[in-house]
Amino acid sequence: MAVAGVVDAIAYNLEGAPELVFDWKSDVAPTPDTRQHHAAQIREYLESTGAGRGVIVYMSFGEVSEVRLGTSFVPAGESRSD
Repeated sequence: MAVAGVVDAIAYNLEGAPELVFDWKSDVAPTPDTRQHHAAQIREYLESTGAGRGVIVYMSFGEVSEVRLGTSFVPAGESRSD
């Protein structure tokens, strides 16, 4: 299976390894399904790059949500139950 995508930005640690993946979104009112799709996209980037964390930046309303492998996605401002 081939996977293609474009990471908007990657932050590297001092050793040169990918540490943080960024993806900026311009959606004005993303639905919960769209947000889950965006989180799945970030997880693909994390698996592909080996980075430990990713963030989705919803530029139109100033929200930044963190995504990690093995955890459920919780939008900024909501609580995590896992």
